[in-house]
Amino acid sequence: HVHAPSEHTIGGKYFDMEMHFVMLPHSATGDAHEKFVKEQKAKEGDADYKVNYAVLGVMFTETDCKDDAGKAIKECEAKLKMTDSFFESMNMDQIKQGSKGPIENRNDSWVKADKVPLKSFMDSLDTSQFYAYEGSLTTPPCWEGVRWSVLKNALPISKKQLGLVTRNYAGNEKFAKLKGNNRVIMPLNDRKLFFIDNGALSPPLPWLVLQIGRAS
Repeated sequence: HVHAPSEHTIGGKYFDMEMHFVMLPHSATGDAHEKFVKEQKAKEGDADYKVNYAVLGVMFTETDCKDDAGKAIKECEAKLKMTDSFFESMNMDQIKQGSKGPIENRNDSWVKADKVPLKSFMDSLDTSQFYAYEGSLTTPPCWEGVRWSVLKNALPISKKQLGLVTRNYAGNEKFAKLKGNNRVIMPLNDRKLFFIDNGALSPPLPWLVLQIGRAS
């Protein structure tokens, strides 16, 4: 799922979009997964309940991959072609655009996508530098127990694809008062933040400006 603008900030900077890949325990597949989900729903009234998730956060920046002189940036173009292919496979242009947005028009916000190149997209990610911390879900009930990994380097996304992702709530005053579908920034408090650079783990860096987006 995606949030636009991003839910994390790095160096105080928001990104145009952040995608979350939510990982469940390997054993929570098939019937076991259905049981896993039901057990969690039963815990919704328990604020102290902890999930066992790992979430990968990937940032995106809208760009046409051209420099100030209008010349194409080849490395950026290659990445943009990959991200465009990834999002185009989801057929988001077939999702009906309504005035209420996807929350109210839930049945109109689903389309069939059979051939999403998830593996090739994941294989292409730059995982050499990322931030890691123990945190929570960013949507209610905001349970703790989430192992967050947030990639440092953002991927490019075209104006067209970003527009398709956000078109059912961007500019819609009825949806979060035009503030997007991200959660408010919260302080680190006593959380330990780690920065991993090419496999080398830095010591906890509480002064590093990467803040946690979650419901207050």
